[in-house]
Amino acid sequence: MKRIRFDRAPARAGITLALAGVLAACGGSGGGGDGGDTLPRSLSEVSPATFDSAETVALLAPGSVYGSTVGMTAAGLSLFGMLGGDVEESRVVRTRDCSDGGQVVFLGRADEDLGSPYTGGLFDVVTTDEQGCQEGDLSDPSESLETHTEGERRIGYPVNADPANADEFVAYELSGVSLDDPYTAVLNTENGPVMDWSRYWDGHIEIRRGTAQDSQLGDGGGATELYQVSRIRSGGSDGIGYDLQTGTSANDRFVMRYDAINDRSASEYREEQYSGVFGRRFLDSDGQPIGGDCPVGRYQVSTDGLTVDQERDKDVSLFVPGDTQSIVSGGLTMEDQAGNTAQVEYDGNAGIVTVTLNNETAESFTYQELNDALLARCFSARR
Repeated sequence: MKRIRFDRAPARAGITLALAGVLAACGGSGGGGDGGDTLPRSLSEVSPATFDSAETVALLAPGSVYGSTVGMTAAGLSLFGMLGGDVEESRVVRTRDCSDGGQVVFLGRADEDLGSPYTGGLFDVVTTDEQGCQEGDLSDPSESLETHTEGERRIGYPVNADPANADEFVAYELSGVSLDDPYTAVLNTENGPVMDWSRYWDGHIEIRRGTAQDSQLGDGGGATELYQVSRIRSGGSDGIGYDLQTGTSANDRFVMRYDAINDRSASEYREEQYSGVFGRRFLDSDGQPIGGDCPVGRYQVSTDGLTVDQERDKDVSLFVPGDTQSIVSGGLTMEDQAGNTAQVEYDGNAGIVTVTLNNETAESFTYQELNDALLARCFSARR
């Protein structure tokens, strides 16, 4: 059986490269504190949303989902920018010790039909269990990054794929055993805690090269079908924590496609299309739901297209979920469990989000107003 060839690169480097996309899903890094307390590991699905006002809809709207789907897939698979070397050196095909404690236990390897939506044929699937694995040690002055990982993962690539020369590539990841037994990763740097991420994650991905001569896989665009329940906190115990859900099961995944615009990398400038269940729930410093008037919930959402430019000027002092400040234009449709419907329109040039709830009079919100509303309803102590 022909094996896939990759550039050798540590997985923790891939996670670091994808952090910008992960944090964009929340809307900002939130504070960069010095706390190191971990979040509760057991996960739960986000409860159904209720669209009780146009403001609630504007705060719940997903905006750009690249960071919360493809960006985090890049972190999980460590694919982007690393394709082209030897997979046998980068994948764990035998039990090994981690550099600074713990081990990665090899559980098996097999060719499997994973039902990929992007290609037929078998996948070369490797299953591992990371047990107290630590890479890097910040007590060593020469180290700048420390990661801790725990849990099972199944990573699959097509058996006969050749990513070094391919214009398109597909992959699959299952992280965690269940919501009660997720996969977890904690990142710290010399400047303090960066991210604490627990996930149950079942998803397929397709990535394509762009048109530039030095284009990497993913630069031209791609797609994902993903069921995830994730718990994420950036910036330590006084940072921003939230639960995120896309899809409801492996049989009802969130579907997302993105395409590069004007020969620029899709990670910078793209068109996004998506549909499915999306949900978010903000957490307090102990990792518990904030409750009260803080918007929370999952709902059906779809869009025929959002134009997103990551290089747009942004007011970094504003906390607006969904990387809203990067959206140039586009709209989406949302529906809650009770049948309330909403249309959301983004006007990046004016810096306005407009919501029409149940076909009533439209209401518009500036980025500043959304920032103020979210802080008042969820994070009043930060005002």
